[in-house]
Amino acid sequence: IAALDANIKQNQPELARLQDLKKSNAVSQNDLDKLSHQNDNLHAKKRSLEAQKDEAQSLFDETMLTAPFAGTVAEIFKKNGETINAGEPVMLLGGVDSLQAPVFIPSHLQKSLAKGMGLDAQYQNQAFTATIKEISHAANPKSQLFKVILDVPMGLGLKSGEQIISYVPEQLGEHYTLPFEAVVDDGINKPYLLVIDKQKVTQVFTTIIGLRGEDILLDLNTDMGNMGAIQVVTEGHSHLTVGQHLTQVETDS
Repeated sequence: IAALDANIKQNQPELARLQDLKKSNAVSQNDLDKLSHQNDNLHAKKRSLEAQKDEAQSLFDETMLTAPFAGTVAEIFKKNGETINAGEPVMLLGGVDSLQAPVFIPSHLQKSLAKGMGLDAQYQNQAFTATIKEISHAANPKSQLFKVILDVPMGLGLKSGEQIISYVPEQLGEHYTLPFEAVVDDGINKPYLLVIDKQKVTQVFTTIIGLRGEDILLDLNTDMGNMGAIQVVTEGHSHLTVGQHLTQVETDS
């Protein structure tokens, strides 16, 4: 490119001289056209070389890996000469002030999280707080899970690559907490409860949210919520039928 620039600079005075001479017909049009075409070819070659240089620079820039933060290389996954695919990890970095841990969660948990929120976590029976640094707003197409990056303090003696346990809160809304035995679930029909409302046995279908210790968490059914004070049957379901009226018997203490 520098050599072409020198040739272009050298041609400019000669081209200007021939253009002036042509005005007085002291030089032929053929000589002027010949030098003009030579000058155009030099400019074209320069543009072509500049495009090749830009492409080479772009390819070179892609070979440079820049860490998002200063830290220590804990592990290298690739060797010299290996092919690296897009998104494939090359090395593991440990930060100076904190480590980062990825957590993959479903959408119903992602909605209850916010950047900067602290989560209860545990490492080798040590309880600590991990801070949410980043929350992905797009799920992985294959797993349909959202990636959350946690900041983990360094004072725990953690090393890069070790696992921690983090607890992600779930917004359950209104629900019942009942003994496990209260729910009838045959695995075929929808789970239900037997409740006693005004001395009558009633079947109430429900949705199981999860378990908490020895109790079961159930979605608050609208019909059940409108019954008012009710009694839930926790044992002896086989002795009762839906619609059965019960008689209250008073006994002496």
